[in-house]
Parts: sequence; structure tokens; C-alpha cells
Amino acid sequence: MRAAWGLTDTQTLWGAVSRAVRVPTRIEQDENVDATDPAGNPVVVLLGNRDFHAEQVLAFELGYRSRPLAELSLDLTAFRNRYTGLASLELGTPYLDAASGQTIYPLLTQNLIDGHATGLEGLALYSPLSWWRLSVNYSYMQMSLTPLGEDLNRNHFYEGSTPRNQFGLQSYLDLPHNVELYGGLRVLSAVETLPEIVNGTGDPGYQELDLNAIWRATPRLTLALEGRSLLHGSHVEFGDPAERSAIERSIFGRMTWHL
Repeated sequence: MRAAWGLTDTQTLWGAVSRAVRVPTRIEQDENVDATDPAGNPVVVLLGNRDFHAEQVLAFELGYRSRPLAELSLDLTAFRNRYTGLASLELGTPYLDAASGQTIYPLLTQNLIDGHATGLEGLALYSPLSWWRLSVNYSYMQMSLTPLGEDLNRNHFYEGSTPRNQFGLQSYLDLPHNVELYGGLRVLSAVETLPEIVNGTGDPGYQELDLNAIWRATPRLTLALEGRSLLHGSHVEFGDPAERSAIERSIFGRMTWHL
């Protein structure tokens, strides 16, 4: 459900309430996989759970849009998401397999994590000159997840897997002779926790700069010189320390011919 109110010709207040679900997969409901040596005793088995139901989120949004000047527009949004029945891996009741004589420890996916997320987002677009455009964006998010069971796969660590603060500044210049220049600065705070890591260690924040120069030499030929992640030789954005790779600084040229 969404609604918008035109406060004035240049101001709009809007709100929304949304509900979404993630339907369980066949694996979550029907799997039967040995997680340890099937010839050993005991045996840990990943079992499907027909009682595992859809994860749910109820989202509330409130926004304000304004154009105080012909050259300036503002967009502000606040949100609150409420999560119920999120997935967690739980240990079931052990039992004795009569056929093999093995003790079975079942692991099942259950709906035993609840939580919420609160955040703000802002965007400002400013064009001081007809050939120069600037945009500034900022977002803040605070998530809290509460495990109601053992949460053996540490899914509650997802509460810190999104940077809490993200900032961006972009500049676009349309110069004579069909030349375009772009500069973009992005700043992200640390990823605090990751489920893939046993102790929840995350990744550090980073700041990076991209610069592009584009020349539309003819209606068919476009030449570009692009630099990405220029502030550091490399930086990490996400992933398990044992498996992740760094994003390296890169500078390259590109030529495009339109038929």
C-alpha cells in the first residue's frame, strides 16, 4: 500500500507499507544429506523440514521529496523493516537408526530468527551550470537479528554484513567537442560480521575513487579512458578471508565503434 501527498508544487510526502516473503526451497524441505562420514557412528545428517515456512518481512517507509531550486532536488527516506521467521540451522532430537545401528544427529532448517532493520537514505542532485551535474547520496542502516534457537550456521551475523554507513559523491561534466568527464567517490564503513567466519569477523571499510573521460569523436566512434579504485592498490569488499580476493586498482582504455 502506497500513498503520496502533494504538499506544494515542489514538495511531496509519501509513505508505504509492504510485505514480502521468501518461499522455502525444495532443499530446505526435502533434503537428506550426510554431513559427516556415512560409515561412521554417530552420523550428522542434514534433513529437510516440511514445517519450515516462508520467511517474512513487513516494511514501513516514509519519504520526502523537494525541489527548492530549479537546479536542486532532494530526496529523503526513512524505513523500518520487521523480520519474522528467518532461517536458522538447528539440531534436532538424536535417534537410533534401527537398520544400521548408527546414532543420527539431524540438522534442520527452522524459522527461529526474528529481527528488525532501521535506516535512512538521502539523495541530493545539483546542477550549478547547464554542463555540470553533481549528486550526493548517503545511507545508514542498523539491523538487529535475534536467534531464538542455537543458530548453528550463525545466520544472525547477517545483521552486520551490510556497511552501516555508505556515502557517495559523483560529478558529471559535459565539455565542448563531445567530451564527458566523470568522477565518483564512494566511502563505505566496515562490514562488521560475516556468517562464513566462525567468530563473525568482518571486513574493513574502504574509500575509493573512479575517474572516466569519454570522447565521442564521431557519431560512430567513442574513445574512453577509465580508472577504477584509484586511491589504493587494492581493497577488500566482502567474503571469507580464506577465499576472498581483493579488488585491484585498474586503468584501461576502451574504443567503441557503432555500426
